[in-house]
Amino acid sequence: LPRAQVDPDLAALREEVLGLRRLQEAIHFLGSAPDPFALRAEILDLACSLSGLPRGSLALPTSSAGGSKKQKFKIKESRGLDKIKGSTEAKVLRGILNRALERREPFLEGAIREGGILDHAESHARRLELGAVACLPLEANGEIHGAIILDDPQRSEPFTPAEESLLRSFVRHAALALERVRSTGQRKRKLAKLSQKNERLEAERERLEEQARQSQRRSGLTK
Repeated sequence: LPRAQVDPDLAALREEVLGLRRLQEAIHFLGSAPDPFALRAEILDLACSLSGLPRGSLALPTSSAGGSKKQKFKIKESRGLDKIKGSTEAKVLRGILNRALERREPFLEGAIREGGILDHAESHARRLELGAVACLPLEANGEIHGAIILDDPQRSEPFTPAEESLLRSFVRHAALALERVRSTGQRKRKLAKLSQKNERLEAERERLEEQARQSQRRSGLTK
């Protein structure tokens, strides 16, 4: 790629191409994750790397209790958020995450305090240590598999169309990877159950055959 000199359009194009290269590498990693635990760590690490946003969380579905049809989600991975745990900033981020999951809508705000949603809030809200926030549901084939939220308190500039496109493309592939791993896990569990059932049937067959042989021997002795 030519080195950008003066032309801002050329610089933007160069950055977009570099982003697509990084996305291609990220897709390769997503496809090679061996299990759900490795995959969820890869997803969040790659999301932070691609976006340049240092903090983030990954919410994934949990098994619903009491027969509830409403899907519940829990934070399974996080990066750089330990220092703000329990703070007002953390609550605001969690609220954005919940909204994205409920409405299946992405939220991309590069300057949340300057022209963003906090700019219209009360004065104490505008003083929150939040800058750029990107929250995107992980949706594949009409099903929500979780959501990612990323942020950088130091950033205060809008996301470019190339950045938004890169993040949207990444979460599509991440959702497909989660769906693949989940489907693979379901097939493995089903095969394990069938194998156990087959073993039980085989043991029962052997038991019945042994009973039949013993019955024949007793019948022969009586004669």
